[in-house]
Amino acid sequence: MALGTYLPGGWCSLFNCAGIYILGGLPESATSYLDYCRENARWKDELYQIPSQQQLEDALNQLINSNKWDQPLDSSDIEFLYLQIK
Repeated sequence: MALGTYLPGGWCSLFNCAGIYILGGLPESATSYLDYCRENARWKDELYQIPSQQQLEDALNQLINSNKWDQPLDSSDIEFLYLQIK
């Protein structure tokens, strides 16, 4: 999947830009990931602002049309991204 080859900068605060993350052949549990984040993450004091549907659509179009992709997105990559804002 081409999504893993993009250096997203701030995009991943809105979109999942990686298909699947597997650790040693098994998916990492949500509890383990949350525990890791609680122990190691740098947390912001500001509240996360939920973007409007229009802001999500605009950001998605910018992401899809970005020239920073290593290879063109195929239809399944684009569908993967679009489903995240529905």
